Amino acid sequence: MQKQKQRDKQSELEYETGEVIAVFKAGVTDEQIAEIAGYVGKDYDMISTFEIDETLPENKLERLKSVGNQEFPKVVSIHIDLDKTVSRAEEILDTLFSVKATSENNTNIKTADIFTDLGVDDEDVDYQEEFLRQIKVPTAWKSWNESGYDITYSQVYVAVIDTGLDITHPDLKNMYSKEKSATIGHNGVSSIEKMDATYPQNIHVGRASYQSIRIKWDPVEWAERYVIFRSTSANGTYTKIQSIRSRDGDQLTDTNGRYQYVDAGLDTGSAYYYKIRAACTYKDGFRFSEYCPVANAKCTLDTPTGLTLIPTVGKMTFSWKKVNGANGYLISKATSKNGTFTRIKEITNGSTLSFVDTAVTAGKTYYYRMRAYRTVNGKKVISNLTEIVSKQAK
Repeated sequence: MQKQKQRDKQSELEYETGEVIAVFKAGVTDEQIAEIAGYVGKDYDMISTFEIDETLPENKLERLKSVGNQEFPKVVSIHIDLDKTVSRAEEILDTLFSVKATSENNTNIKTADIFTDLGVDDEDVDYQEEFLRQIKVPTAWKSWNESGYDITYSQVYVAVIDTGLDITHPDLKNMYSKEKSATIGHNGVSSIEKMDATYPQNIHVGRASYQSIRIKWDPVEWAERYVIFRSTSANGTYTKIQSIRSRDGDQLTDTNGRYQYVDAGLDTGSAYYYKIRAACTYKDGFRFSEYCPVANAKCTLDTPTGLTLIPTVGKMTFSWKKVNGANGYLISKATSKNGTFTRIKEITNGSTLSFVDTAVTAGKTYYYRMRAYRTVNGKKVISNLTEIVSKQAK
């Protein structure tokens, strides 16, 4: 009787009085659904199905079939008996483990509200706009508008998660940006469709030590990895030496927010050439940007510093600070600042940091300079010359 009264007031209600919507968990069979529907009514209609349209383009078919064997929740509309109200039918269904959710079959979908909330400029807006409300788009839009921020944004990007977006639809004209769009793979990682013009910018390569080179570059927004290649000549064969994950940026960026990598274990005196490209996952592999322009640097020894001359009777003691990686030092001497410098001593131990010159005459001024060297493959690789230091002998 209560049910009949409810049906008599159908025009005053905002839902169908003779139906209830039930969402069944994945794995529940049609036979089980039919049995449960019999508890509250006589029959039911399946609302959600997953049937693949074989006429779709091949690329879309491939994507859909990759999930075609998965089980999804089933949504059905159950026609309830005259002796039950919608609320009573919901109470019964909510007690069942196989039922994920229940609701009234609402009839109060009002597109005008969506038009007002979002400012939709589509004359053909229809009942499907209710789904915007279901995913809380109006709420998010209202929250942002009422946030109080003074910043004016010239562009707003909307992320669309979809299994087959029709980018040729008139509603997307001049709105769909292929360059900023991504394909979501089965592992949930995004990849960029077009990356050719977005290789790492402002690459800088410089000496880090006598056996290492530091490479720096600006981050690429979409990159998940940066792959670094090296060669010993500009037009030679480049070999991959490192793949850096962008999520490790906290450890790899400098104070200016640029990525950096130190290539170590190199030969002193040799020049090395580098190029980098950005990468991200795409389907079952990777997609890459173009290579950045080639940049190069050479591993060199530091120039000796801390040069000191101490004159004593009949000798001049020349000392300096240790140079990392040096196997020895070459010392030159002249009798005038602009005169000819002659090598007077080769120090063959990199840890020796002084030399006593006894070939001096009291009252005469002598000028000294030096280089450090490192032996690589039997050859000396020398540093730059030091500044000139001088003292008058005693």
